[in-house]
Amino acid sequence: MSAAARTENLKLGKEVQCYCIRHSFESDIVLASTVMDMYAKCGSIVDAKKVFDSTVEKDLILWNTLLAAYAESGLSGEALRLFYGMQLEGVPPNVITWNLIILSLLRNGQVDEAKDMFLQMQSSGIIPNLISWTTMMNGMVQNGCSEEAILFLRKMQESGLRPNAFSITVALSACAHLASLHIGRTIHGYIIRNLQHSSLVSIETSLVDMYAKCGDINKAEKVFGSKLYSELPLYNAMISAYALYGNLKEAIALYRSLEGVGLKPDNITITNVLSACNHAGDINQAIEIFTDIVSKRSMKPCLEHYGLMVDLLASAGETEKALRLIEEMPFKPDARMIQSLVASCNKQRKTELVDYLSRKLLESEPENSGNYVTISNAYAVEGSWDEVVKMREMMKAKGLKKKPGCSWIQITGEEGVHVFVANDKTHTRINEIQMMLALLLYDMGTGSK
Repeated sequence: MSAAARTENLKLGKEVQCYCIRHSFESDIVLASTVMDMYAKCGSIVDAKKVFDSTVEKDLILWNTLLAAYAESGLSGEALRLFYGMQLEGVPPNVITWNLIILSLLRNGQVDEAKDMFLQMQSSGIIPNLISWTTMMNGMVQNGCSEEAILFLRKMQESGLRPNAFSITVALSACAHLASLHIGRTIHGYIIRNLQHSSLVSIETSLVDMYAKCGDINKAEKVFGSKLYSELPLYNAMISAYALYGNLKEAIALYRSLEGVGLKPDNITITNVLSACNHAGDINQAIEIFTDIVSKRSMKPCLEHYGLMVDLLASAGETEKALRLIEEMPFKPDARMIQSLVASCNKQRKTELVDYLSRKLLESEPENSGNYVTISNAYAVEGSWDEVVKMREMMKAKGLKKKPGCSWIQITGEEGVHVFVANDKTHTRINEIQMMLALLLYDMGTGSK
């Protein structure tokens, strides 16, 4: 049963369950929990629920097993019903139960509800463990609340718990999202002082990613250069860092060196190296790598690989080749691919293709406001103002709005991150900001005369 769960082999799992039923093992509560776990990992939560319902005597482990299935799938509604149902049945939740209900909320994007549940857990007398805190941190990062994730790390330490390797990687990911070099360096210092296994690949990989995204590529290279083991995730992170900085030569060199250290590239590797080609605008190098993975490495390109190639071809003005690649690939094109083609056709004044691709774009994602903006901009360049008005009216009818631009910055020596949204005047220092902007504009105007 464990093998079926590990390999997600539903057919094998059902065969083993049939064997258990024939030999009257189905009443074993431990076995029932194992069968439920197998169904959940194979993506058949309905069957897991059937096993749960058919089990007469249910212990806490069985309740938690079904709750885990709901949590992993982000089915917070079902998880909450089960959570309250078990208590009505006289089964009190333990810390594992609380962690799972919090996870289900976070997986469903319900950050505020998860925070409320975290407080309720403590009010009920259950002390959050390391998994509780780390689950909250990770969920916040995944839902774009990285600053709160850092605050939770501090609160966790204040509660007397020491972060483990996973907690640290989550915190570093938060720093990367915030581009907070100061906090990232502080966490790196903590790693050196407190974690004996600071050479863990997960931590090294997160450090490389954090330093690169926080603007310190030299430090990222230093961390990579001090590695004790050659592991693919670490190489992928460094190639991604080079791609971010447009260092194509270094990215290609690192990609070529994989074979020498006994590593085979995976889909992430190819995505990162094609991204490097994309940033550098080197279509020939990208075609060489794309051809190499298909013919020599017998790898099957994924949708993201095709997307990067389409973007490169479109940017280079090779609209027909990009369109042909989309038609020949074994995937349905996503909105981003079509947006690239619309922009390319727009530059080349290919009006008929813009009309055709615009229809495709709205068919693929009719609720994406960015698609309407892309099409509207294309028609504006053509001077087709009636179509521009039509796009805006369609957005208004659907209740869609253009997402405002957002940026953020952390100032060394200050707590927190300053967030700025287009046309927002609520910042506490808005008067100073506007005066400084006025001075900069004046200087720019003076310098241009």
